[in-house]
Amino acid sequence: MTIRLVVADDHQLFLSGLTSLLAGAEGMEVVATAHNGIQAIAVIKRHQPDVALLDLTMPGANGFEVFSEVRRWSPDTACVVLTGTIQPTLLDELDRAGAAGLMLKSAPRKS
Repeated sequence: MTIRLVVADDHQLFLSGLTSLLAGAEGMEVVATAHNGIQAIAVIKRHQPDVALLDLTMPGANGFEVFSEVRRWSPDTACVVLTGTIQPTLLDELDRAGAAGLMLKSAPRKS
């Protein structure tokens, strides 16, 4: 089974690197990318991916705003939030919102 992904981040270098890393992983297919929250909502609505990787702080709509729209337009899509810094209440907020996970941009790459 192939996991279909949408990746959304406003930092082009990070978006390109993560997309390349995921596209090269067995069982993963990046079906679309987005550079801001509005684009993320549109591509998630269009592609109905299995997983959406959403930057927490994007222009247009932040990760939480995108997440709530995803619940409406693509309810079977699991959302994983990407962030460069962890805030003390972030894990609780993500848990209450029903996010599938949290990825820190500073985490080391696992082989």
